[in-house]
Amino acid sequence: MIKIRINLLPGEIKNKQKVEKLLLIAILGVVIVAGLLGGLYAYNAWKIKEAETRVASLQSHVAKLNESIQSLRIYEQKLNDVQAKKQILEKAISNRIVWSKVLEELMVVTPNDVSLTSLSGNSDGITFNGQVADLNDNPDAGHKPVANWLVHLAKINTAQEVWLTSSDKQSNAINFANTLKFKKTPMPPAPSNISGK
Repeated sequence: MIKIRINLLPGEIKNKQKVEKLLLIAILGVVIVAGLLGGLYAYNAWKIKEAETRVASLQSHVAKLNESIQSLRIYEQKLNDVQAKKQILEKAISNRIVWSKVLEELMVVTPNDVSLTSLSGNSDGITFNGQVADLNDNPDAGHKPVANWLVHLAKINTAQEVWLTSSDKQSNAINFANTLKFKKTPMPPAPSNISGK
């Protein structure tokens, strides 16, 4: 059996149905595209919100860290102050003269026949003026008592150089002037830091 289909509708209706079908497909396509765009927009909005939340959390964390850093800056300043004072102290100690020790040593090495009339000192050394008794008034002895005084003076631990500036023999005494130059001791190294920093 053979089937034959006959379309009795006019051509305008057939064209109208095609247009309606195409319009429906176009509307459906627009709806799908709009749905995809809406979904993409919602996804991006969610990602942006998530990133903003993360940024806000990081900013909060950074603010807390900055507060901690600011609270520790006081200790950094105190450490810098201590280190500066330590350097000043080390510099002062490295060049200091312990005058009580120098005078004590001077007292020990000064012979009984030497009388010091004046002495003045600074960080470089000491200048002496004095007199040595020459009771024998022996012309052959010359200035040996002054030389003996210089030998004694050179025994002081801090003495680097001893110089005779002048020596003048008068009746029963020899007046002299001399200088003692101090050793320059190098600054001792700083002690190691216990913390290892």
